[in-house]
Amino acid sequence: MGKYSVPENIRKLKPVGSIVKVIHNKYYVYKVKGIKRQSGNWGCTSGTLIGYIDEQKGFIPNNNYALSEEVTVLEYGQYAVVENNSKEVIKKLLEYFNPIDAYRIYMMAIVFVVNEYVPLTNIETYIEQSYLSIKHKTIKMTYHNINKLLDALGRRQGKVIEFEQSLINECSKEIAIDGHSIKSSSHENDLSEKGNKFNIFQDMQFNVLMAYDINTNKPILSKIYAGSLLDKISIHDVLEIHNFENVLFIIDRGFYSKENIELFSKNNNKYIIPLSPNIKEYKEITKDMKLKNVFVYEKGNKITTIEYKEVKINEDTKVIVYRDLSQNAIEKGNYLKNIELKPEKYSKETFEKIKELFGVIVIQTNMNEDAEEVYKMYKKRWKIETFFNNFKNKIDINAIGLSDFYTMQGMSFIMLIVGLIYEEVKKATKNIKGKSLDNILLESKFIKLCKRKNAWEATNCRKNLQENMKKLNIDLANPLD
Repeated sequence: MGKYSVPENIRKLKPVGSIVKVIHNKYYVYKVKGIKRQSGNWGCTSGTLIGYIDEQKGFIPNNNYALSEEVTVLEYGQYAVVENNSKEVIKKLLEYFNPIDAYRIYMMAIVFVVNEYVPLTNIETYIEQSYLSIKHKTIKMTYHNINKLLDALGRRQGKVIEFEQSLINECSKEIAIDGHSIKSSSHENDLSEKGNKFNIFQDMQFNVLMAYDINTNKPILSKIYAGSLLDKISIHDVLEIHNFENVLFIIDRGFYSKENIELFSKNNNKYIIPLSPNIKEYKEITKDMKLKNVFVYEKGNKITTIEYKEVKINEDTKVIVYRDLSQNAIEKGNYLKNIELKPEKYSKETFEKIKELFGVIVIQTNMNEDAEEVYKMYKKRWKIETFFNNFKNKIDINAIGLSDFYTMQGMSFIMLIVGLIYEEVKKATKNIKGKSLDNILLESKFIKLCKRKNAWEATNCRKNLQENMKKLNIDLANPLD
């Protein structure tokens, strides 16, 4: 071995698993790294520089010395809740994408479900801090890899369209489609433009168009469009790309046009669409508000009387005017109160002109069902608002850090996967009474994965958490299974 050139008193100060080298009369400490020699025998060589030794102070680590040590505590509970209860989603992704792409899509979506929409540059760190880093250690989630994946999903849409078409084919055939504007302050974003919400946002926007199964609460497609593009135009693209047959579309009034009505009626499809008070069809049919027919509408604890009249437009189409008497009374009361508070904007004369239109919805449809059934079907659409409110409140496209057209389109597919995962996990958590999914994710953060004696163990598990985890298909005794 030869004479050791570093004094013994210095060697005693080095950490275990390290080696000391003398360079310019200073004692530098390196980690020891095992190597296999050509002979087949194992030997050692110096690895990363981790600090130096001062004869008086002892070992002085580099600033990042602790950071270079092995991670022995990982985030577990909230990630396990999401992953263990969304296995159908990864199974579906694997049908259409190669395993590396499928798991990258899936893991990115999991990070968004757990942490909301975080910057792409931070996703690798979130993965490294979670048990996903050891369970899926072969899947590299660097910013470069993620950005390339999003670009590919945006440029090479074949598999994306096939995936969405499979969701359409498997859905209940009762589909709500809606468009939403998302504020975007980035003037470098290819899709950020002045749109119909400019007066509200005082900034650019882009538009998200999503379709949603109103019976399963699952999204079935997602597209991002330029901020200036109206919903009634962007819907053409969706209907041309995908095949819809024997579907009932429940659509927002922003999609109304004669051309779109023809598109919604093709392939034996049906539609329900409310009319805007600004269009002539609405104004014509509401000139006479003598509604002689009634039915009782009941949902949950709410019971109200609905007045209506039905007018046949042609052999296939009818328009139905509905007036919710409870809502009519509420809106009348609010208007009369505003006459006192804001006389410059509200008046008794205007009240007399519009009072019969409070609580009124005018719907056009080609369904054969009676007016009561059409109304019930339309009301089911409002479940989509819960999904979109959650979606809009959590996404900040500026924070994510996207601006390129193709990566934005790739992100729209990730949004779809986030929605699928969210609904799968929410369904699994329904048997935990008194807890929302967000509450469960927050509480499950207490459960960490710790490495002890070379084995990973779930720790900090209170009794109520253990019970909830068991209900959510999580075996805390075998956390990596």
